[in-house]
Amino acid sequence: MLLILERIVRSFEKSPGRGLPIGTLTSQYLANFYLDGLDRWIQFDQRCPRYVRYMDDFVILHNDWQWLAGVYEKTVDWLQQNRDLRLRETCRPDSVQEGILFLGYRVFPGTVLLARKSRRRFVSRLKSLELLYRSGMIDPHSLQQRMDALLSFTSHAQCRQWRRRMVLKFGCLSEDDI
Repeated sequence: MLLILERIVRSFEKSPGRGLPIGTLTSQYLANFYLDGLDRWIQFDQRCPRYVRYMDDFVILHNDWQWLAGVYEKTVDWLQQNRDLRLRETCRPDSVQEGILFLGYRVFPGTVLLARKSRRRFVSRLKSLELLYRSGMIDPHSLQQRMDALLSFTSHAQCRQWRRRMVLKFGCLSEDDI
């Protein structure tokens, strides 16, 4: 098994000695395996009660700003020393009142909205599905499957009216279909 994983990891390099074939199921498993130590360190050593991670995206929440700033610095050090990873420059402690960008959503206390980038991607994919369907490249069943997947992502955010407007404006569905 280790030989197979090694072949997969070595099959792709974003830069010399770095990178994984993103988009494959193995990248998800390997990200979870590689960052398991971070999970344990944050939860048990730092005693953080509110921590969420999905693949390589994570959020640490705390009421004490000083504590959060300290854990941020310690996390930067831990990732560098233990996994040779660096956080993006945009990653920093911030107030949840401003909304937290996480997995394509902007999360506020009590509210989840689609991030701007996710809205643009939704419209772009909607337009391409329309084009594929109108040109006969996909049948109604394939269109339905792809639309279900597209709409499913947006269902977690409070954007029902916006989604309806976009589907009516750019999509293959009529008012009666929604």
